[in-house]
Amino acid sequence: MHSATSHVNESAQNARESLSQFYRDQPLIAGSLGIAIGAALGALVPPTEIEDDMLGEKRDRSVEAAKSKAARKYSELRESDGSE
Repeated sequence: MHSATSHVNESAQNARESLSQFYRDQPLIAGSLGIAIGAALGALVPPTEIEDDMLGEKRDRSVEAAKSKAARKYSELRESDGSE
């Protein structure tokens, strides 16, 4: 039993170290993944009636502006990377 627990702990430590190394080596990708995951989780939560009443139109404009800006930045990154 001790060996199995030790193996699980070692595997978890290796996973943490690999993830930390990835964040150091690829900060742009890591940040983009974080934003994408946050946006996906936020999209899963349905808006309430109060939110729609108070923020509906402004939220919609903000979301569209963010999508547009993200698309422009994505295009800029692809062009600067040289891959189309």
